Amino acid sequence: MESILRPLVKNIRLCMDGPEALALIEDGGQLPDIILLDVMLPTSSGLQVCRRLRQHFSPMDLPILLVSGKSSKDSIVQGLEAGANDYIIKPFDSAELISRVACQLSVPAPHPASIACRVLSHMLLSDLVLVLSRAAVVGRRECAAVCLPTSC
Repeated sequence: MESILRPLVKNIRLCMDGPEALALIEDGGQLPDIILLDVMLPTSSGLQVCRRLRQHFSPMDLPILLVSGKSSKDSIVQGLEAGANDYIIKPFDSAELISRVACQLSVPAPHPASIACRVLSHMLLSDLVLVLSRAAVVGRRECAAVCLPTSC
């Protein structure tokens, strides 16, 4: 997931679990433009994290996209009722992910072939927090932060 968004995002902050994500966001620092939050997290569920964030931030102030392998209607409804702006089912297509993120930010989604050109003209996103349950972390650029043990 990070590799898909890396060309579009100025700063990606990765968290290992729910408490780390909550601490990062609730510490009074700069609020991210958007959060991609895995439903299946160690120590607390993404739904719990989403509900807690919604106590402090509206969907317009802090868009949250839940990401999950759970594709049942009940799971999707639970995610949306927890306060998520959108629910993305894994596995997903990279163009779908880019479009859904751009939609939440009211930014026209770039065609996948034109991403490089768009990045050269301006950054679409200034800050993104990924909270994933399992991710393989490969090479990092200058904006790298903490990384999850995850593979998306």
